[in-house]
Amino acid sequence: MHTGTADKMFGLNLQRPYSKKQIEKEERDPAKRTGFGVITGIQAQGLVDQMRLQGIVVSEEEAAKWIVDWLAACPAVPEYMQRCHREAMAYGYVRDWSGRIRYLPGIHSPFRHIRAEAGRQSHSHKIQAGAQSIMKIAMATAWFEILPYWVARGKFIVPTLQVHASLM
Repeated sequence: MHTGTADKMFGLNLQRPYSKKQIEKEERDPAKRTGFGVITGIQAQGLVDQMRLQGIVVSEEEAAKWIVDWLAACPAVPEYMQRCHREAMAYGYVRDWSGRIRYLPGIHSPFRHIRAEAGRQSHSHKIQAGAQSIMKIAMATAWFEILPYWVARGKFIVPTLQVHASLM
């Protein structure tokens, strides 16, 4: 996903299907960091700091351009974030696709910075909780469908750890 976004951001004209091997870290990391940053409300200076932690030096102007380019590469994201914010404003909470609710009382705060944080949480919750639901479904599928297949063939397999998007 980040490789495809980098392709769109920087006009790399990569071949599909995308692969990490197609581009250098210096091209993929900005797309990845910018993407995660945009959904959490990052500004150019924050992106400069994030990139510096990755060993990539970038000016604030270039980081600001990355944010603009990322949004151009992912044009549905701003509308999605606004839709989540409107849902939070209307109900005081947001609900992810699997039904999990996140109450956001700060969305009606008289303090701008608290309202802004609740707005960021409105779309962040839907993304993170949605990913968590997908992983739970995958884990249940592994437990009830994949494990019996191998147990029936005399293999002892037990999922032991779930990290980010991997089941070990």
